[in-house]
Amino acid sequence: MAFAVHAQSPATAGADDEPLLWTASATGRPTLLLLPTIHELGHDDPRIDARLQRLVGRVEAVVLEAPIDEPPKVLSAMRKYAFYGNDDNITNHLRSITPEQLARCARAENKSIVQFFQLKPWLAALDIATHRPVRGTGNGGKDVQKRPRMGIDQRLFRLATNSHRPVLYLETVEEGLRVLDTLPADEQEAWLRDACNSLATGLTPDEVPVEEFEDAWIRGDIAKFENLTTVPRPGGKPEIFDANQRIFQGGTDIFAAAIARYGYFHGKGPILVAVGAGHFFGKRSLLNELEAAGYQVKAPRGGA
Repeated sequence: MAFAVHAQSPATAGADDEPLLWTASATGRPTLLLLPTIHELGHDDPRIDARLQRLVGRVEAVVLEAPIDEPPKVLSAMRKYAFYGNDDNITNHLRSITPEQLARCARAENKSIVQFFQLKPWLAALDIATHRPVRGTGNGGKDVQKRPRMGIDQRLFRLATNSHRPVLYLETVEEGLRVLDTLPADEQEAWLRDACNSLATGLTPDEVPVEEFEDAWIRGDIAKFENLTTVPRPGGKPEIFDANQRIFQGGTDIFAAAIARYGYFHGKGPILVAVGAGHFFGKRSLLNELEAAGYQVKAPRGGA
């Protein structure tokens, strides 16, 4: 049963100052409130923080995808999965991007070419996407460069910490990096090529403006979320779409396995489980995986 794919009123499910929430319950287990998140935002919309603040006040604990405050563990896992050794570099693993093109990409990002060449393709692409200024519309409709704002995950972490709520995680840093590192070579290369192109052109056909996700989150538009995460973009490349779906599914499998483990959660709940919106849709969504594990999953108000 696909809980997320139908919406009676896609613009109203979360539009009454309550976030878009699914509820999962099982005998002997705490009630879970399932919240789709966006990892970066385009604006500091006060409605988002207000809703998150009220939500954190209702729950016993907050569960996020992966640790965001453990630099030593991140560095250790990165050394294992994200960099080539001294006797190897990225140019030995690319077929359609020449060393000269890659060097131009590094220079455009103001990166050391030597250091950039030690990154694996997926990390090089992710590094560009993370640090690249995002084009948007400023006052008067002028095209401007702007930086993305703190995502919902980080805001929840801050609110939970300030409210003395326990914060749990569904995957380790190493598990998350392993999903990225096992992407097929052609998908990693397509992702890197797209990222390099974006330095000159702004958003490429495969990228969804973060404002579209933000609008869907604020309005509680289930149908729009599903479309943004499961339908290929016009003019996009199949390899990049497949890579995104593979990342979603890899994370979903890890999250569902963690939730299904008895003893993972403590207390009676409710417990907030907040993961990226892409994990809520598709045939093997987190919602369907939880149902298979014995949970009864209830759609948000206004959803079916």
